[in-house]
Amino acid sequence: MYIDGDFIRARGTTLGADNGIAVAYMLAMLEDDTLVHPPLEAVFTVEEEIGMGGAADFDAFDLEGRRFLNMDTEVEGDLLVSCCGGRRMRVYLPAKRETRPMDKTAFAVRIRGLKGGHSGADIHLQRASANRLLGRTLYALRELTAYHLVQADGVDYTMMGGLAAYTEGDSFDKEKALEYKEKAMEELEGKVQFPIMIVMPFSTTKVDTANRMQVIEQQMEDEK
Repeated sequence: MYIDGDFIRARGTTLGADNGIAVAYMLAMLEDDTLVHPPLEAVFTVEEEIGMGGAADFDAFDLEGRRFLNMDTEVEGDLLVSCCGGRRMRVYLPAKRETRPMDKTAFAVRIRGLKGGHSGADIHLQRASANRLLGRTLYALRELTAYHLVQADGVDYTMMGGLAAYTEGDSFDKEKALEYKEKAMEELEGKVQFPIMIVMPFSTTKVDTANRMQVIEQQMEDEK
């Protein structure tokens, strides 16, 4: 991330739309000393777009407030009071593998050029999904002729367009990180007590949690 005038921007990607608005709201309220309001506790979570990992792992034990406002919305001036929720499923189907006949002709079927859209904000537009269209095509084709399916893949949205280079590359810039660290410490001098405690989410249900903790610990050791 970097500061551009009055804006905080990201290199190679975006800071999010609905999430970015929520963060901007809360930071503005915390910064403005003229606003009249009861004591506030601001909670910032991560991984909302990939399964709400931050919210799921957040421990609210230390919070004192008894009223909660979800600032995650897409329209300036609006507050989201509830949502339909989300669910992610992993489905395993029994499959019997067999040797592909060598005297058969192989064809590749690709579905491209669809409009796409947000699964929440654009769901009512009934836009096509490449994965579902491919499934329907294969199902209908079986009614016409017998075939052997060699492979079926769907591409995640992070691997398409401008996001592909960002997803496959390393976005961490050590020099920039140290530069922003020094700037943050200068701005916080006299306002907070160092060292600052950072509470990291930990979930025993996620197989990559231990790996993340090891990386963070190693980075902290390198900085000492």
